[in-house]
Amino acid sequence: MARSGRTTRRSWRSACGRYGLIEPFLTLTTALFEAVRHFPGYRMPELFCGFARRSGHGPTRYPVACEPQAWSAGVVFHLITGVLGLLPAAAENRLTLDRPLLPAWLKWLELHDLRLGKSRVALRAAQGREGAAIELLARDGDVEIVVRR
Repeated sequence: MARSGRTTRRSWRSACGRYGLIEPFLTLTTALFEAVRHFPGYRMPELFCGFARRSGHGPTRYPVACEPQAWSAGVVFHLITGVLGLLPAAAENRLTLDRPLLPAWLKWLELHDLRLGKSRVALRAAQGREGAAIELLARDGDVEIVVRR
């Protein structure tokens, strides 16, 4: 999106916030993490379906679905990017966390060896009063870390 001649990047999670969809985003995130627990080796297939939840039963398997499938295996990284609002800007040597938050069931999350250009960082996100509290655990290089509230 162009503003004043500059390109501004936003995460799709930010778009969810702009349209009042944070709760549905967290509901989807939670449901996917709950579903993956029912698949062997936590390998999410490309397709599965669900009916009304019953205690002790997981999603219904689709018999010919590939397990795992590239887009299913990659969804966890999109969800982490979404909850933390990760916006990498390699050309500016900056990593922005745009209104990071964690679902209520996830008390903390650590990312190690996160690379941006020639820099590497390790971050810890933990439940905070307003969104997730971010702690810089390690930095190798001169990447700028920005946390937007």
